[in-house]
Amino acid sequence: MLIHTPLTLKPSQILEVDPCIFWAEKCPQPFIDSLQDLGQLQPVLVRKISAGYSLVAGYKRFQALKSLGRKIYALQVKDTGPWEKGLIYLSSNLTRMPDTLMMVRALRYFQPPGQDLQQICHLLGISRGSRQQKQLQAWITLPSAWDRTLEHNPQLLTCAPDLAGLNSEEQDLLLPFFLDLGWSLNNARNFLDLVIRAQKSRHTAIREMLLQLQLDRILPGDLSPKDKIRAILDNLGRAAYPNYFRLRDQARKNINSLVSGTLWNCIHADNFESPALELRVRVQNRDELHQAARQLSSIVDSEHMHTWPVYPHE
Repeated sequence: MLIHTPLTLKPSQILEVDPCIFWAEKCPQPFIDSLQDLGQLQPVLVRKISAGYSLVAGYKRFQALKSLGRKIYALQVKDTGPWEKGLIYLSSNLTRMPDTLMMVRALRYFQPPGQDLQQICHLLGISRGSRQQKQLQAWITLPSAWDRTLEHNPQLLTCAPDLAGLNSEEQDLLLPFFLDLGWSLNNARNFLDLVIRAQKSRHTAIREMLLQLQLDRILPGDLSPKDKIRAILDNLGRAAYPNYFRLRDQARKNINSLVSGTLWNCIHADNFESPALELRVRVQNRDELHQAARQLSSIVDSEHMHTWPVYPHE
């Protein structure tokens, strides 16, 4: 595919960077210093266009040599279609270890021609039929704006199947939540699950549900990102599981009343998998110990203990 006639070009003769260079990145200073000291050790790849040349591979070398004002050693490839140019570029970068975002960018480039992406997956080191392949193929069905979320949290790729199951309007509505907040993987999955469950529970569209729960106000508010995530998940949880949250709120109220004005603290797991209560006390002397013992008797006789233990399914 290469025409083995070397070219020596001025930087000004390379007029454009072909879209097949889907991993273009800023040239680091050590790379520039290396070229300045050792010279160009590998050619860049170009193709002929009407008034000059278009760069097909060797983006960092081109940028470095251009910044140094040096001529560029190049090899010309024949004019081919996007798929073949993409293969040339990818094959010239096989020594790189692509991260999640790089894989997404590569697959997005090869996606439009509608050809089988298995060859590309193989070159990227993605196993056939693997979970990673399925997640990547689901991700590239999302609008490209979603790729920005992978820059800081590549684990969000695991949410791709759920996101791909939403329509384009719903994806656009949820995107700001992922761009503006630093979700952990568990919280991101929980968020998507609660959005879908709350929407079904309320029998309404996601847009209306977000407005009803005032999530559109929480996102631009003055809370810290951590508090915003907590508030969003709490609002969605109450909409998705109203009975659970009613039970939880009542349990918390009863527990607070149970030990109010005493030396005791009481803990009850929010998941209600067990009715167990954990009572703790810290005393400084015998008098406080006697006081705690008397208070424990009053706790046992409290009206809040009359129906305990209670299981949610009863």
